[in-house]
Amino acid sequence: DIGLKNLDVIMGLEEYFVYDIAACAAGKVKFASAAIQDPRVSSLFVIAASQSLDKSQLSPKQMGLFCHELMRDFDYILIDAPAGIENGFACAIAPATHALLVVTPEHASVRNADRIAGLMEANGILPKNISVIINKIESHLIADSIAVDPDEIQKTLSLPVIAQIPFDYDVIASNFKKRPVVLNGRSLAAKIFVNIARTID
Repeated sequence: DIGLKNLDVIMGLEEYFVYDIAACAAGKVKFASAAIQDPRVSSLFVIAASQSLDKSQLSPKQMGLFCHELMRDFDYILIDAPAGIENGFACAIAPATHALLVVTPEHASVRNADRIAGLMEANGILPKNISVIINKIESHLIADSIAVDPDEIQKTLSLPVIAQIPFDYDVIASNFKKRPVVLNGRSLAAKIFVNIARTID
């Protein structure tokens, strides 16, 4: 998320970063200088967003060219898109061929997701390549009709739902400990995240 840098903190890698994605995409530094290889997962490399630069300093064209270069060396490039539809979002979808649309079971979230899906399609991401992940599901709220039912979300968006993730305190605890929940492996959310990765693969 080039608007708000936080992925490096959640993953416990913030102390390793010197350069950011804006410097990379602008050609000021090489990928090898900006990317951090995760010490726990050797095949995973992370490039952080900038905490100080304005997100307008990165253009969709720069992002597209940068990711196109990376495609020669990596099987998958995952881009954390910011909330909203400003420049950060445009940069995130510029090189994208597929999209995972994360939705929470709230009417506002579903409405926003519908708009976002339309913008993705307008920018060349085929509808068949857009999938939905419903996050933070609490079954008792759905039973009490104070949260949107997953079936209703799927019907509204007319997109495939590839995962439903329940609200899980292990995710909160993992974020606090700066250790991805999938490295814990015992929680339901962790197992679902692994299944999402398998689905993508």
